[in-house]
Amino acid sequence: MTSKKFLITSAFIYLVLFFATVTINYYLDDFGLFRSHSERRIWAREKTSKYLMSYKYIPDNFDAVLVGSSVSANLDTRKITSYKMYNLSMNSGNITELKYPLEVLAESGKIKAVVFCLYDYTTKNSGVKGNQIDKKEYWGSLFSDIPFDVLKYKIKFKLLKRGSDVFHKSSNGFNDFNITKKNIKFSDVAESYMKNPKEVLFIDSAAYEELKSTVSLLKQNNIRIYGYFYPIYKEWFKVFEKNGQWAEYKSKIMDVFESETDVVWDMNSGEYDYFTKTEEFYSDGHLSDRGAEELIKVIDDQLLNQ
Repeated sequence: MTSKKFLITSAFIYLVLFFATVTINYYLDDFGLFRSHSERRIWAREKTSKYLMSYKYIPDNFDAVLVGSSVSANLDTRKITSYKMYNLSMNSGNITELKYPLEVLAESGKIKAVVFCLYDYTTKNSGVKGNQIDKKEYWGSLFSDIPFDVLKYKIKFKLLKRGSDVFHKSSNGFNDFNITKKNIKFSDVAESYMKNPKEVLFIDSAAYEELKSTVSLLKQNNIRIYGYFYPIYKEWFKVFEKNGQWAEYKSKIMDVFESETDVVWDMNSGEYDYFTKTEEFYSDGHLSDRGAEELIKVIDDQLLNQ
């Protein structure tokens, strides 16, 4: 084969593979970007999936979102009655990463409310971690290997029935990660934790400004703002209360919101001692299934009573 023929043949094969990849990715449309879908679930790459779904799938099917880190990711928002709510929370997600889909949703004009889960993990650092969120991923969903990565997990969970499919009910963003924590005993976790408890609630200055700008953007688009301070297990919370960290953290975060228009409540106040003193409501610091169900009831009551 001559070098010219080799180059022509190679180019032809490349083009065939390229167009085949684009066609397959467009047909699968795993993130609901190019056609309307009443249901799209997550298979892998939680942050990428939720970011890409914010372009069309979420605004087409939901009118509100819940945002936070992993401490709110396992809330099943299908049980919210006042809005049709998508759980946009992300494992290890900080405000920078949450801001990406929120900006897209704000521009859609279809989202009526956002509920913030307020916890220091969201604001302790800024910047995108890893490579799961990037504006280039919109077209990357057609031209990259992302859908093939998703396909790998489809085969693993759907066909081979292997591993723990924590996103098996994720058409509303729900991450059922407690299915991987069946053997955890929270009393043991709590006892171990108190031997060297966390004593500082971090607020990175850049992250704080991003939170402020994100809330401001949502308001500019006439989106109703709600928020709750994550219910920290009472014995752990006492450390922050005693050393003054909680008062300082809460005061600074509350400055982001407007008392006259925004609805923000503290799940660590005495009113919710019944919750934060109940070991069965926790797994490893995250909420157990029982705790998640109870918190959903509280959120729904707050939304209904406003």
